[in-house]
Amino acid sequence: GWLAQGDMARTEQLARRSLTRATGGGDRPREAMARALLSYVNYATNRSEGVVQEAREALRIWSAHEADFSDDAAIATLARGATTLAY
Repeated sequence: GWLAQGDMARTEQLARRSLTRATGGGDRPREAMARALLSYVNYATNRSEGVVQEAREALRIWSAHEADFSDDAAIATLARGATTLAY
């Protein structure tokens, strides 16, 4: 995808669109994954204001709605959110 190609602008655009759709539809796993991705994009583009906020929210959503997550969605959210916070 765009992230693997290093295109952060397109990655952010896609993540924001996914976040809008997920929050509108009540899709908590997708919302958490989008927030974790936005956290990483903020980190990769040196915008520190959104890094911790988005990562923590992604992890909070996972914690509150763990049963709604497939294994893949949980791994994607936890890996990206926690890794970004570790930096």
